[in-house]
Amino acid sequence: MRALGIAAICLLFAACSDEGANPILARGVEAVTTKVRPEEDSPAERPAPRVLTRADIEATGAAAIRVRLVEGGTSGSVFYGAVENGGVVSYVTPLREIVGMRGSQVVSTRGLGTDLLRSWSSPDDPLARPVPPEAWPAEVTRTYEFPGDGARGEIREFVCRFTAGPERMITILERQHHGVEMRETCTGPAGSFENLHIADRETGFVWHSYQWTGPKQGLVDVAIIEPAD
Repeated sequence: MRALGIAAICLLFAACSDEGANPILARGVEAVTTKVRPEEDSPAERPAPRVLTRADIEATGAAAIRVRLVEGGTSGSVFYGAVENGGVVSYVTPLREIVGMRGSQVVSTRGLGTDLLRSWSSPDDPLARPVPPEAWPAEVTRTYEFPGDGARGEIREFVCRFTAGPERMITILERQHHGVEMRETCTGPAGSFENLHIADRETGFVWHSYQWTGPKQGLVDVAIIEPAD
């Protein structure tokens, strides 16, 4: 049944045509379908699930991220890159959970909790367009749209300021990254929140971050396992 759910995602994204599926989508669908296809043996005979490895990700040829709700207390799920539209890559799971990413910036969520319809920010946002940590802007403006009574839902805007912290080594699925801790403090008429990012020491690419996605859903913990090309 879950394999059929992946086919539904293909239709949902309208990425299939007479020439076949979008190649990015095809790799993502194949990756998650392989992991959820029922086994022939009985449930009692099935081995315990194998721990995901870097080799598993590389074998799929697809971009991948790990996402968890901070307040949910779970270990998180792996999302595979399915389709790109206007610079935003949609990552999916077999359960039809969807996270939209522009670079390392979470711009939408679906099926995690309370949906983030969309988010956008200043043109120089270093999460969306990586620059070395010393070149990060002093601040950016972030705007969020949530479900609401109006035609466009509920819009909230924040001014977010960055503060550089110590350098750190982090490991994401067997691969180490030399990063700089970048703290982000955001304030606006509706309140305030804090994000935390680990940016690559040389390029500024954000490999791991805690990003606010709404007053109800809160922070999501996002690790980039294999970035989209």
